[in-house]
Amino acid sequence: MSNKATILSNIGHVHIAQGDYKKALNCWKESLDINERLGNLTGKSRDLNNISTIYGNLGNLSEALKWFQESLKINDLLGNLNDKAVALTNIGEIYKIQRNLSEALKWYQEALEINERLGILDDKAIVLSNIGQIYDMQGNSLEALKQYKKALEIDERLGSLSGRARDFNNIGTIYIKQKKYKEALESFNKALEIVEKTGDLNKKSKFLTNIGILYDSQGKYLKSLDCYERGLLIAEKSGNISDKAYLLNNIGSVYYKKGEYLKALKNLKDSLKIYQQLGNKPLIAKTYMNIGVLYSKKKEKSKALEYLKRAESLYEKLGLYNMLKRVQENIDHL
Repeated sequence: MSNKATILSNIGHVHIAQGDYKKALNCWKESLDINERLGNLTGKSRDLNNISTIYGNLGNLSEALKWFQESLKINDLLGNLNDKAVALTNIGEIYKIQRNLSEALKWYQEALEINERLGILDDKAIVLSNIGQIYDMQGNSLEALKQYKKALEIDERLGSLSGRARDFNNIGTIYIKQKKYKEALESFNKALEIVEKTGDLNKKSKFLTNIGILYDSQGKYLKSLDCYERGLLIAEKSGNISDKAYLLNNIGSVYYKKGEYLKALKNLKDSLKIYQQLGNKPLIAKTYMNIGVLYSKKKEKSKALEYLKRAESLYEKLGLYNMLKRVQENIDHL
């Protein structure tokens, strides 16, 4: 039975890599049921942590938080500091998604303290990256860059290719915000070079996407589209439907900026279908908003209002009030 739980857990990770959260959730719930029957607290904690991550990705943040805290209790009971740090990091992630940034930072720093005490350098680098993201979201790009460079220093010492790729990518995103486009491109290309060696298609698609965002921010729409479309081909090849939806959304955004509204609408609606299939409520809401704004630009007020109202309703249910405010501003401008 314990072997079956482990196999189910591993299959869940395969579904995650393919962006199929619902199938992963079913595997991990089945694994949890087995571990509960066996009284396997370590396995139960692992399953709770995995299930919580899925709920977070699907936008059910209160459910995710509840399961992460259950995992945290088990790790405290077992005295398992390593897994406790993972749970703390994941709780920080939920608060980050809710944009409760001071609370997220508190949980990340507690996780960082444990990783420093245990000398777990790879996890320390991950938490430093997460802390960097919080500073970035707070508009403190200098502090974010400092955290990302600390993470890079650790990953270079460890010889961690995946860690270095992540760090170069994060550093590139900061350089875009600082309008240091040459440095951003160099950083993204370093990340891309690493994943081409390791053969990580999901990361390759992600880094091509970020290079596309770089060109997009410079108004170089043809280059941006080329990167997005290359990323889209990889996402389709690897079966990562979550990345496919994100890239379709970005392609739609570029066509919108180019004034090609029919192409923009097609890509946004294709993206929406995938997010609905995945049940990703925050991104369903965001795509509703984008489609609403597009219809507004096309002077189709009734359709614009229909999609913006859908976004408003969903953001209100999710408790994502910053995004709710943005939608309401768009409704007011109709």
